[in-house]
Amino acid sequence: MNTIQIVTALTDIYNEPLKDEEERKLIFWTDYDKEFVNDFEKIQIDNVKIVHLHEHNQFYIKHLLEEEDTTSSYLIYTNMELDSPDNWLYDTTMYSKTFYADRISLIMNELQIENSLRPIVQQYKKFFDAKERIRRFKAFGIRTYTEEIIELAIMNVICKTRTLDFETVLRTVIMETLEDEKNSYLNDLERFFDLNTFWDYVEREYNYKRSEKTLKTLFIHLAVTAFSQSMDEQYLSQFAQFIAEQNKTNALVFIDHWMHHKSDDEIFNEYIKLVESEINLAETINALPIEVFEDADVFPYIDRAVIIYIANSLMENREDYERYLEIISLRRTKHFYEEFRNTYEALYYTVKMYAFHKKYAYGIPQGQAVDL
Repeated sequence: MNTIQIVTALTDIYNEPLKDEEERKLIFWTDYDKEFVNDFEKIQIDNVKIVHLHEHNQFYIKHLLEEEDTTSSYLIYTNMELDSPDNWLYDTTMYSKTFYADRISLIMNELQIENSLRPIVQQYKKFFDAKERIRRFKAFGIRTYTEEIIELAIMNVICKTRTLDFETVLRTVIMETLEDEKNSYLNDLERFFDLNTFWDYVEREYNYKRSEKTLKTLFIHLAVTAFSQSMDEQYLSQFAQFIAEQNKTNALVFIDHWMHHKSDDEIFNEYIKLVESEINLAETINALPIEVFEDADVFPYIDRAVIIYIANSLMENREDYERYLEIISLRRTKHFYEEFRNTYEALYYTVKMYAFHKKYAYGIPQGQAVDL
């Protein structure tokens, strides 16, 4: 950073409105590496006095700021460690600002990130090397920062989302492709963030724990965990490795939001059909009574199994027609109903005809209204 950039950054700080009970601005410019020891005296800022704090004038500077001149704004340049207990001005730094003349500090000043969070910004320095990423980070309009907020913002910028939540990040990553090597978002998270931290968020939110983590097994984990919430888990023992032990509701919410998204659901539908084939869901469902899975959602094979059950029941002359109609009505609220709408509608009217035939097998009494 050159002196012009320093003057610009400092001037912006001095021009900020005074806070309540603040009569002036005191800024401690810390230069631990002594990069600007020969340049600080060249700095000129309107209505700001500049002094050099060092080991041999601490008492003088303290007396100057707190006794001699209590109204002027000051820039106090120093190479000292301000947090040291030997610093006579430690209490003064508590109600003053600290300025660092490096790129990280400029970024933090621009984004108004507190100095206590400097280590997390430094950790992701590579992310902040691009002005466009900083611009999109700033666009979130964050007012209060924490380490988690900064990490969420970085991940959302990398994934080009407009929200500030992890669910959207994860859906964006998974939607591109389930092949880790070809997933550009996953690659960018590794380049500009930290892939282990990303997976830590996944584990924390969705209880996804595997020694070898992949997007494919993650999606299976989310889908099967969500599925397990719509039917008794005792019938899914063969899928236990894919069912979360905790935070099951989070997986259900994630899958539900994706299934009902107005545009992203097409990719979900494509993925989920691959998963049900991968885990051979049909074999499990076909061995279960209809009562176990009739209200289940997530997988399209459930609807196939329901349709097959009702069709076979009719062919076998099982006359539980009201029950069949109840099941069809129940399926109308499920995600894949639209895909099977025509079949369900045909089945519905077939059941109605069977019921009609049974009711009036001996003819329709003369003058009686016919209930269709």
